[in-house]
Amino acid sequence: RDKFDYIIDTIIPDLCSLTRPCALFNIMHLPGCGGTTLAMHVLWTQKEKFRCVVLKDREADPDDVAKQVVQLLTYETTEQSTGLPILLMTDDFEETDAVYSLQQSIERACPRKSTGGTNPQVIILCCMQTESWGRHEATVDTVIIRNELSEPEQKLFQNKLGEMKKTYKNVETFYGFMILKENFSSEYIKGVAKNTLKSFNISQKQAQLIAVMVLLNVYGKKTSLSVALCEAFLGLPTKPKFGSCKVQDGFGKFSPLVTCCTVQAKVVFNAVRVIHPSMAKH
Repeated sequence: RDKFDYIIDTIIPDLCSLTRPCALFNIMHLPGCGGTTLAMHVLWTQKEKFRCVVLKDREADPDDVAKQVVQLLTYETTEQSTGLPILLMTDDFEETDAVYSLQQSIERACPRKSTGGTNPQVIILCCMQTESWGRHEATVDTVIIRNELSEPEQKLFQNKLGEMKKTYKNVETFYGFMILKENFSSEYIKGVAKNTLKSFNISQKQAQLIAVMVLLNVYGKKTSLSVALCEAFLGLPTKPKFGSCKVQDGFGKFSPLVTCCTVQAKVVFNAVRVIHPSMAKH
């Protein structure tokens, strides 16, 4: 998304000029608009300037996280030399208050004498989904990613489609990408859903499972089902723990509507989810 340049060229340099141990900025986005992908892209491009990390456990105690941040910050440093600052991404916290609490914990754990300098030694990139724009507005430290592409973005997606066609077959079934390329067109999404659900037969296990996943996705936030559960229900042979995720093939003609992901919770597991939130709604 074209907010990337603004984040790299304006927001991060401005934050680096502040005189507090831990700075913070937000990427607010509707589900499926590329907000998390944008945040990860920021981390990747800043890896030479920051020690970039992602907080995977949203329920972790902020004081415990702060201790780990300080350990990373002071790793292989001496009183005469300081290490790279940290760029810490938090993904999809339920409330911004939890992120502010984490910021305060990090500031308490980062005494100036141990980190050196007066500029921020930690920058938190808070990537958070929002269901509506009524609660949030773009500010100097908050970027809004909307479900609408700018003209430059549309041209970039069109060019990317041409590149992908040279490498992959059936690119038109890469619905996660195509929905963005079509600028989140409701007509396009309805058409895909209608064509895919032709001859839908609820007596078939693939149809039953996709129906459950769609309902869960509509009424729950970022809902998924474990790969093991899907394999058991569809009667598929289980795959090795670290093998490639092929459970999509078991969904038959509905396979383009789902994708595999990794769920970071108390237990980390491979899961299956609907390819895009807007697809479930239609």
